[in-house]
Amino acid sequence: MTRFSSLNRHVRRALARSRRIRRGEEGVSALEFALIAPLLLALYFGSIELSLLMQADRSVTSASSTMGDIAARASAINDADLTEIFGSTRIILDPLPSTSARLRLSSLVADNDGNVTVDWSDAQRTPRFPVSRRASCRRTGR
Repeated sequence: MTRFSSLNRHVRRALARSRRIRRGEEGVSALEFALIAPLLLALYFGSIELSLLMQADRSVTSASSTMGDIAARASAINDADLTEIFGSTRIILDPLPSTSARLRLSSLVADNDGNVTVDWSDAQRTPRFPVSRRASCRRTGR
């Protein structure tokens, strides 16, 4: 009978320990932090990346708008003018790395029938369009 009483005692101790562990709250906050910390870090660094992406988008939009505006104000554009336009566009993109930026400036002309064709196009760090690949479209509306 002593064997059963010692076994009974061990089972009772194990049950008491498991009840204490289930009721214990000593490491709960550390465990919760360990579960939540990766998610909070991902949100933090994701928001930083998102704000940098939005800043880059604004810079590229402003640069392309300025490049088109400068070209539209000129009555005639030569190669030196295009070099200056591309240079000023790179200055607008200044905080961003613009060494690998590919720029293209094209002039579109519409005739009286509403057909729009590419009059000329110039680019930096972009392959030129072959002559056989001239783009055209038909203007609708107005």
